[in-house]
Amino acid sequence: MAALTAALESCKLDGFALADQPRKLRDDDKLVLAAVSENGGALQYASERLRDDDAVVRAAVTCQGEALEHASERLRGDAAIASIACTKAGWALRHCSAALQDDERVVATAVDNDGSSLKFASARLRGDATFVAQHGGRAILEAADASLRADATVCAACCARDGEALSLCPEAIRKDRSVVLAAVKSCGAALRHVDDAKLLADAEIVLGAAASWGGALERCSPRLKQDPAFIRKAVAIDPWHLQHADGPAAQDRAAVLEAVTRDGSALQFAPHALRADADVVSKAVTAPAGDGRAGDALAYADEELRADATIVLAAVKVAPQALQHASPELLADRKFAEKAVKLDWRCLASVSKELRADKKLVESALKQSADALALTPLDAEPKVALVAVKKDGLALCHVRSSAQTKDVVLAAVKQNVEALQFVADESLLRDKDVVAAAKKRGVVLEGDDEDE
Repeated sequence: MAALTAALESCKLDGFALADQPRKLRDDDKLVLAAVSENGGALQYASERLRDDDAVVRAAVTCQGEALEHASERLRGDAAIASIACTKAGWALRHCSAALQDDERVVATAVDNDGSSLKFASARLRGDATFVAQHGGRAILEAADASLRADATVCAACCARDGEALSLCPEAIRKDRSVVLAAVKSCGAALRHVDDAKLLADAEIVLGAAASWGGALERCSPRLKQDPAFIRKAVAIDPWHLQHADGPAAQDRAAVLEAVTRDGSALQFAPHALRADADVVSKAVTAPAGDGRAGDALAYADEELRADATIVLAAVKVAPQALQHASPELLADRKFAEKAVKLDWRCLASVSKELRADKKLVESALKQSADALALTPLDAEPKVALVAVKKDGLALCHVRSSAQTKDVVLAAVKQNVEALQFVADESLLRDKDVVAAAKKRGVVLEGDDEDE
């Protein structure tokens, strides 16, 4: 009994531990069930009797479909168990009986999990046009009888479900507009398999591909790239499609406005004349931007507009990091800097070096966040540091050691006792006032000796 208990514990943790058990225990229903429930592959170590047990095999294939390989011949021909296995792993079909490999329901279960498993089905089903069309995608069409690739109905159905199936279709079908349109709507990248010039000049097909594939306009005809109406539709799908505009379309103000309103960073693809257009730039700097591109739009604006206080402040409201792209003259302008920092303290990081050391400007930033102390050389001044730590004790981490006076440290600890971790001078951790402030907040320091 003790041996069975120990074996159970082992098999619950690792089903393959069944392999190390004596023959008698590998015929124990409870132990084997525990093992195959943890790892279906453990079925291979079960006794012959249990590999023919419905409950044990069902548990094994529920855990791991490929475990069907180790089931008895009888159960590999059981439709219910085979379906469970094929639902879990399509390739479990290869372990099914020949009769089940010709069973439409079982095979459908397998190919719906993994289309390539059709190669394990009977020749009859691999050549069944209706079956392949009903379930097909690229993997299924590839595993089906080669003759079906010449069947327009089968190819159309497969391409509509999985556009990549177009790569397996013969040239005549790859020139069929309805098939290609269905393919690119399913998978935009399927346009890579289209070589027909007429189809690559078809706006509906290219836009269908552009909806899910960024490279669609790289494949389309030059004529479409020069068509303003087409480019407007393309940038409405993805603003970065503007980079492929050419000729009249590249100069089209409406297309550029559409693009930058959706993603400000698309301004980089606009012609210089429009990057010098105040209205276009204003739309760009106040528009959303893709991941990691916030504030970038201002960088692509004309130099004169990057010196325009109104435009730059509008950009700062949306993304304070945009200020780094403003003109040097503007970043050195005190009145402008005051407005920017008032909007967002993080702007202190971008103003000129001289202004980052301006006490009034720094105090304005500190009113918003004590972390502004990290952006100024005034972190070495105790008076400025005191303002910061009174707002947030943890700002002590930004205070230079030379500025960590007793008053600064004490104020920081009183505001947040966790500031103790940033104290540079260990002697202050033994100061009676600091010790008392810490104790009052539940932290006992070494200098606190109640027996003295």
